[in-house]
Formats: sequence, structure tokens, C-alpha cells
Amino acid sequence: MSKIKSYLDRLSDLSLDQTLLTSDCLVLFLSGSSDYTCAGLTAVQLDLLHAICPSDYSVVASNFPFNQRFDHMKSPQVSLLSASLSNIVYCWHTVLNPCFQKLLQLHMSPLLETKEVIVVCKSSGVNMLTQWLNHLDNEISLPRFRIIALGPVSQKLLDNKKLEVLVIKGKKDPYSQFLDSHQADILVDTDHYSYEYKEDVKGIIYDWIRQSDKNRFSGHLFPTLTLVKPLLEDPRFQIRVITGYQKKKLVEKIGFDCVALFPDRPTVMEDIANTSKQAKPHIMYQQLIANSKLIPEVIDEIKRIWESDGKPDLIIADFIAAPAGILADRLGIPWITTLPSPVAIESRTTTPAYLGGWKPHQGILYKCRDALGRQIIRMAKRIGFALVKRNLKNLQDFKLYREDGTETIYSPYSILALGIKELEFRDDFPSHLKWIGYRCLSFDKLPKEQEQYFTTSQKRVLVTCGTHLKWEKERMVKLAKILSQEYPDYHFYVTLGNPSGLQNPPHHLNNNLLLFDYLPYTDILDKMDFAIHHAGSGILMGCIEQGIPSLILPQDFDQFDNALRAELAQVGLVSRKKTESEVLDLFQALISQKDWSKLHSLTQISKAYQPTEILYQEIERLLNIDK
Repeated sequence: MSKIKSYLDRLSDLSLDQTLLTSDCLVLFLSGSSDYTCAGLTAVQLDLLHAICPSDYSVVASNFPFNQRFDHMKSPQVSLLSASLSNIVYCWHTVLNPCFQKLLQLHMSPLLETKEVIVVCKSSGVNMLTQWLNHLDNEISLPRFRIIALGPVSQKLLDNKKLEVLVIKGKKDPYSQFLDSHQADILVDTDHYSYEYKEDVKGIIYDWIRQSDKNRFSGHLFPTLTLVKPLLEDPRFQIRVITGYQKKKLVEKIGFDCVALFPDRPTVMEDIANTSKQAKPHIMYQQLIANSKLIPEVIDEIKRIWESDGKPDLIIADFIAAPAGILADRLGIPWITTLPSPVAIESRTTTPAYLGGWKPHQGILYKCRDALGRQIIRMAKRIGFALVKRNLKNLQDFKLYREDGTETIYSPYSILALGIKELEFRDDFPSHLKWIGYRCLSFDKLPKEQEQYFTTSQKRVLVTCGTHLKWEKERMVKLAKILSQEYPDYHFYVTLGNPSGLQNPPHHLNNNLLLFDYLPYTDILDKMDFAIHHAGSGILMGCIEQGIPSLILPQDFDQFDNALRAELAQVGLVSRKKTESEVLDLFQALISQKDWSKLHSLTQISKAYQPTEILYQEIERLLNIDK
């Protein structure tokens, strides 16, 4: 009997009653098998797992099949050559052997009952994980999976938007160099067999795990938390945050009491928001359908929380948290909408937004254009609503608009616009909307060892397209390379917007071009002379508050409208074609312009806003309480 046949027979005899995958939160090591008689991890592998393990996780002290009845108490002791040959055979079976595939599905299935899993995988372990995931039913909800791939990685793993993946490759790893073309997130000085022996690898994984708890898609959550945080010091108020599971720990770290939605589906909301492609109509439609299916569940979950823990007296909700507003209206609870993107509110008499950044003009033809545009926006919403209404279940009585024509997703009591009125050309916002300025806490600090990169005497240029827009990152880096070559007297700093890479040193792409995985805006904007960005609300307002002239390359949604307002306010220049030649011409115009008086005026205006004071006024008004 062959070794692999004997191995498969032993796997078949194992019962899931003896699985080691029993905790809600697990850290495990998945690699190929160099010794078919045992599933033990080496002392070094175990040490790595314990070094990276978060406090509320359990280390699985075994390799596959993670079973008590399969010897995992000893470490495989084989030569490097034997281990290599054994893993080649093992790898072959992970991909092509139907019996192995069946047993793989069986022994990995307990992971579906967990809440969070961190998997360090290498060699055949990457294949095993990929094969297991590929054979799962698409309707199955996965727990939160964080995967650290050491060496070659599968494209199918990278394409799976339900997974968080860190790829670490060794500079001396021939398999990574010659058999795998996928780009590494981080390169380290090691060969294929020694990843787990490297202390820097342990540190990289440790930091990535902690940083990954800081949600990348927090442009709505963090501004609202920043606004509300001063209330924590007021004994009159008891504050509870309801948000997605992935953000719970971070919210609690800030100081809030927090309840997580869907702890059994930790990535369900992020999976909808995080798209790998630009928001074209079919992508937006897919998001709409997914959201419509989730909204009734969110309402039921929030209602259950309030029935269990007590109904609130006041609700403060970001404008994308429509279920909270719907439930507030049904229960008669006053609520406040916080709005990081004020242009999202439909215009009623002026130039509409979300049509690619229409510029306001006078004249009858443009008035007709604007009227038609407003109708197009409403028609699109009504069509979208009709398409998804069947998914709304017990919300069949929900309407898009109130009798007075206002949108039901915004509070009829109070809307707090996170921005400055002086940047707007519209005058038809709801009467209960108040402008409060834009503030957003940063929970990241620039590492001290990276401060040296910003001490240059050259003019400094930040290049960013935020934490979204995956499709734009490569082109952004390419443009930065061209600019750095054309302008050797300027120093360019590119950030890829990956919070997990905060501690990583930058890559020197040119003498005057540094590529960072992540840069916290609050720590570096005051060091910049110019910025190139996508007109996200956060970076746009950050540049205004710091008085930084901007070259703006809008990509989707409200960014075109934000860019237009920046252009009209004379705080930056806008690239519409976004060709290399246009960007070069506009950058030359940007650095040549001497008069930025309008920008400096808006800087002072922005700093004068008092968001906390306005929030208190609204709370006291709505709850009828004294100061």
C-alpha cells in the first residue's frame, strides 16, 4: 500500500467529533505534509502562531486534518530533500485527487461554525485552502477569514472578496520568483523554507492582524464617531454604537459601548461595499440587490437589540444607515442624519449631482438641462426601488419620498452636513440641514522611524486615491513615476491606502518617489505642499483645512461633484480626461499658480466651524433638555 493511500485511509477513519477546530476564533497553520504519519507542527511554526495570536483567539496546535486522533504531538523530522519530494506528491493530490478533495471538505468544514479564522498557509496549504473554498456552495456565509500566504499564492484566493489576504514572499524563494507572477504585499529576505524562522515575518503578520481590525471603509463611521465622541464626557448621556462586526473592537477602543450586527457573518456588509472594479451600472445594480436583501435583516437585528437592551431616546445615523432611520420613524424616535457627502441630497431647484459633475450655468437651456437631470435622478431611483422592492419583505409600505417631496432616508428632524457651506453653489438644501464642518479622528500615527522621509527641503507632493478604488492604484503609481521623472526637484509620496501596511517602510521607486502602503492623513498633510487625489470628501476637506492646492482626478460617485466644487472654489485643478499629457499639463499649472487666496480663505473658514456646539444644540432641541 502506498503512503498516500494509507494516509487517505487514515483520514477516512477520523470522526469530526474529535476535531480540534472547536473555538469561535482560531489561529492555525496549513501547509503541505512532509510526513504522512503525523500532523504535528514544528516548534518554530507553533511559536509563530502564538506570537501572532490575538488575545481572544485560540491556537490550533496541529496541521491538517486538525484532529485529536491523528498524531499531532510530534514534529515531522525529515530531510529537506524528502520534504520537498513529499510535498510535490501532496500538492498533486490536493488538486487532482477526488478522494482527497472529499476528505478535505469534511475536515475543514468545522471552520464554517466559527466566527473568525486566521490561517497562515504555505506550500500545498495554499492549494488546500483554495480547493476547499472553491468547492463550497456560493450561498454559504463564511466566517471572517484572514489569510497570510507565505510564498506563492493562488489567484482564486486573491479574487475572493470575502477574504482578507496578506501575501509575503521571500527574495530568495525560487517558487515565488519563477512559478508565481502575483505581486507580493511584502518582500522579505528569506528562502521558501524559512519564512516562519524570520522574526521580521512574525512582526509583519502581528501588525497586519491588528491593523486589519481597523476597517478600511470607514469614511462614514469615523466622521460620525468623531462628532459624537465629546458626548462620552457628558454624564447626561449613555451612548451605544451599533455597527458591523469588523469594527466592534476599534469602536470599543475609542471608548464607546458597542453592539455588533451579524457576528455570525462578520464581513457581510463590507463584502457589498468593497468592489474590485469601478462602479459601472452593473456593479451598482449588484450592490443595490445585495443591499435590498440585507436591509430587512438589519432592521430586524436592530429592533431585537432595542427590545433586549432598551429603546434609545435619540438616534444619530450616517445617511447610508437607512435601516436605522426607517425603524426610528416606525417607533416614533427622533433621529439625526450625519452626512459626509452633502451633495447626495437631491437638488430640487438647482443643478443635480451624480451626473458626472454638472457645472451650474444661467440661461433657459441650462435650466431645462437641470430640470431634466433632476427627473433622471428620480426616475433612476424609482426604477432601482421597483427592482429591489420584492426583496424588502416586511417593508412593502416603505416609500422613497415623503408627501412633501423630501427623501425618506434622511431625517425629517435634523441633518448635520459634514462640510462647509462656502464650498457649495446650491441653495436648495432642506431647512433643517446644518453645516458643521468636517472633522475626522485618525487612529493611526506615522511611525517615528518614517518621519525621516519627510525632512527633505524639496517641495512635497502627496499622491492618493484613498482606501477604495482598487482599479485605480496601478495607474496612480504610473502617473507618479512619470511626474517624479519630469520634476526631479519635487518629492512625491504615494500612499496605497492599505492600513495593514502602516509599519512597513516605503519602497524607493525613484530618488524622489516613495511608495507607502499607508500614510495617515492627519500626520502628514501638514507636511505637504501639494496633493494629487480623487476628491473623496475626507481628503478634499483635509487639503482645504491645511491650505494644500490639489490636482484632482475624480473616479466615481460623488467625487465628480466634489471635484467641480473644488474647481469653482479655486482650491484645486481638475483632470477630466486623466490622460498622462493632461495630468502633466495640469500639474505644471498647479505648481506655477501663485494666487491661492481663495483656498487660504476657505482654510480659515473651515477651522472656524464648531461641530460639537451645533450637535449639542440639536440634541437639546430634539430631546427638550436644558444645557
